Amino acid sequence: MLIWHFVKTEGCSGAEITAMCQDAALLAMRENIHAQNVTRVHFLSAAAGVRRQVTKEVITRFESWREASGLTEA
Repeated sequence: MLIWHFVKTEGCSGAEITAMCQDAALLAMRENIHAQNVTRVHFLSAAAGVRRQVTKEVITRFESWREASGLTEA
């Protein structure tokens, strides 16, 4: 199950994962305003609609900046 989470959130920032969770909750509430749970189906639907902003180019740029700045730990 852990791999599923990574695959569905790969390339997402923390803000995008937050938006995904909020969208999943809204989907659950549209089905039933008194929904007690957000299901895997809701999360999968929400994940399909998230535009991922953390591309390989962004990671490469960050790593270059980190090396240039001498930062070794965050």
